[in-house]
Formats: sequence, C-alpha cells, structure tokens
Amino acid sequence: FILKEPKSMLFSASTHSQNWLFTADELQQKKVELRERLLSRCDQMLSIEEEEIIKRFFASNIINAASKKLQLLSHTTAAAFTFFHRFYLEKSVVEYHPRSIAITCVYLASKTEEDRKEIDPIISVFSGADKQEILSLEYVLLAGLKFHLHLFLPQQPLTGFVIDMQVKLKIRPDAELIGHATAHLEAAMNTDAIFIFKPGQLALAALAKSIETMHLSAMWDTYTSVTWEPSAWQELQRNITQVLPYFEQKVPSAELVKPIGPKIAAIKKILN
Repeated sequence: FILKEPKSMLFSASTHSQNWLFTADELQQKKVELRERLLSRCDQMLSIEEEEIIKRFFASNIINAASKKLQLLSHTTAAAFTFFHRFYLEKSVVEYHPRSIAITCVYLASKTEEDRKEIDPIISVFSGADKQEILSLEYVLLAGLKFHLHLFLPQQPLTGFVIDMQVKLKIRPDAELIGHATAHLEAAMNTDAIFIFKPGQLALAALAKSIETMHLSAMWDTYTSVTWEPSAWQELQRNITQVLPYFEQKVPSAELVKPIGPKIAAIKKILN
C-alpha cells in the first residue's frame, strides 16, 4: 500500500515544495553535512565530486536502460530519477550501492506513477540483480525518501505550456518541438536542477531551449507577449538562463567511475 498526497494539492503546500527544494548553497551544505557524518565514522571518504560522478553514472545507465527495455512512461522514468537523487541526499553511495538503489527506484516509481511493472521483469533487465535484495531495499528507499512519494514532475507543466500555445496561437501540436523539450527535461532529471528549480521553471526552460533550437523565435515572442506582462516575463527569462546549463551536463564516463570503485570498497571495509 502506497500512501500519497492528493493529486489536487497545490505545489506550495506539497512535501516536494517544503522539503525538497533548496537554494544552490543550501543544497551544497546538505552534501557537506552528509560527508561530515560519514567522516565521523571513517577518516577516508569520497569527495562530494566523486559521489556525484558515481550517482549520475549509475542513475543514467540503470534507469535509462530500464526505461527503454520496459517501455516506461516518461513521467515514471522522471520519478525514478527523482527518488534516486532524493535518497542520496540522505545516504551515501558507500552505504548503499547505487545500482541496487536505482533498480529499486524503478520498481517504486512504476507503482507510484501507476505504470506498474512486476518485480521479475524489472530484475530480468539487469544481469546478476537480486530479487530479494531489491524487495528488501524498497523500505530502505521509502524511509530515505521520508515517505514523500507524491511528485510534481516537469513533464506535467510542459504538456500544459504546449496546450496553452496551441490554443492561444491556434497552431497544431508539433511533435518535434515536444520531443526536443522532453529530451532536455530527461537530461535535467539527472542533475541538481530538480532540487533548485520548480517543475514549471524546468518545463518553461526546456520549451524555450527547444524553440531556440528550432528557430521558432517569432512564434515564441508572440506567445510570451500574450501570456505574461513584460516585468513577469523578464523574471522568467532570468530563471530560464539559470536552468539552461543543466541541460548541457554530460553523464560521467566509465573512465571517470573506474578509479573511484576501489575507494568505495576500502571505505566499506572500514564502515563494516
């Protein structure tokens, strides 16, 4: 049984808004505090940068692989990424292996997002995955998430913006535009952007980036002028500028991950 907040809840009153949004400085401080907690138990520890490399590598490779092979809905994949990165704001990769946690996030997201996949098909995607381990990790994951399972994902406001454009400008849906914007959001879900920006800000930035890529600035200027007052649009443009770099962040390579593995093994021996 999964307890979730009502779908009608306003974002400002949600656990998402109240517990999982931070300034960049606040987010960095949370990462520092997690590392300091572990340093109190072990004088060797990964750097914050090394943790980020491991997290983003495994999240991308495991969750995206599951998404493709299991044909997950885009919001289910986004939920899995969100659960994964929230968990690792509370725990370290030296405490729980990110491969196993990523698989567990896929399993949990398939339930919370009503895109249900049974455990056996999920396990079958990954060689050597242990069914009982994933099932036992589900409660660990839930606890790490503080049982906050209702998500406001940027895919939802993206759909809203696209429909609004179609109505106001009397245009047909553009699959290419939506595809570009969705790809930008998929990239952002594996970054700190999900903790710093509201879902609507991410969606608007993804749409703006796609408009630029497709050279549709005249249409965009018309839409923004009939939708927002000039002062409000200026503020939104500042937000968009801040979001854009997150769309360009590259997934860490296996070469970057390889030298960190022995460090994790050494630290685990000390902690255990």
